[in-house]
Amino acid sequence: MALTTTGLTNGGVTAHYNFQYDNSLAPPSNPSGPEPARTNAVIAACENDFNLMVGWFGNIALDINFPVTVNLIPPGQPGACAQVGACWSLSSGKLTVTISDRNLNTIGASTVRYLIVSEMDEQFMRAQRSGWYGSGTEGSEGEGLSRFLAAQILALNGLGNPPAGYANSNSWLNSPRTDFVNKIKPTDDGPDAVTGCALLFIYYLFTQLGFSIDAIVAAGASTLSGVYKNLTGDQSNPFSVFKQLLDTAFPGTSTITGGNPDNPFPLPSTKVLSTLQYLRKDAPGTRSLGNLIASKNVGNLRAVLNSDRSASLVS
Repeated sequence: MALTTTGLTNGGVTAHYNFQYDNSLAPPSNPSGPEPARTNAVIAACENDFNLMVGWFGNIALDINFPVTVNLIPPGQPGACAQVGACWSLSSGKLTVTISDRNLNTIGASTVRYLIVSEMDEQFMRAQRSGWYGSGTEGSEGEGLSRFLAAQILALNGLGNPPAGYANSNSWLNSPRTDFVNKIKPTDDGPDAVTGCALLFIYYLFTQLGFSIDAIVAAGASTLSGVYKNLTGDQSNPFSVFKQLLDTAFPGTSTITGGNPDNPFPLPSTKVLSTLQYLRKDAPGTRSLGNLIASKNVGNLRAVLNSDRSASLVS
């Protein structure tokens, strides 16, 4: 088999990508194959997806040459990823992203977009150099963020939950639930319990505590507990509260069975958020609550209160 651009819009070239697909995915080799229609749907959306990533990472520059080559190659074929899913390689500034999903002959454009973003946002983490990227690979912290951001591409475009086969949070819930918030693994890119813990904790920051995607990305640190401290200013250990919340909702090794299989939040909490306490301490008659939310630039009201937990949380 061979790579081809037959039938692709503009020969497969966009501002930031150069798409190719294995000809086994299209007629005449495969009369009912998904190409080139699927990749054309990805081409129509990929630049908007790229711009979202640029915004999330504060418009930082990447140290790669454009366009990035994106190859769709079934597992087992020459040039496919060593493991099914997606992978990337970088040499002398030339980046190649390869999509080798085990069901590449049937998955839709949304899954391909998810996989491209999950690989590309690792390039942004690597360029950002704030702690998200691991040692020679994205590591457990970066893998968690990679999967989280790829899922946000789907959510923001009304395309549903993470694709079948890519959910990872339950790997940690169905384990001894070890602390991988304070002790990340910089060479582990899963999927496993380590990266599942990272993914769950990022969703905890996003949905339970209310911090925005931009704020979470900008709060990079060498551990996930450091990300939490950068966001909230709270120097206490966040893992115990995080784990207790999940242990109460999912006792033992029970797992998420409905909704987004990676995000069980928000969950009932014994903590109470108090706008009155917050305003008394942080803005005694000087600014409205609306102005405070805008000035914090961290998310919604929940995130504003959580950014000064000693003042806003009452046990």
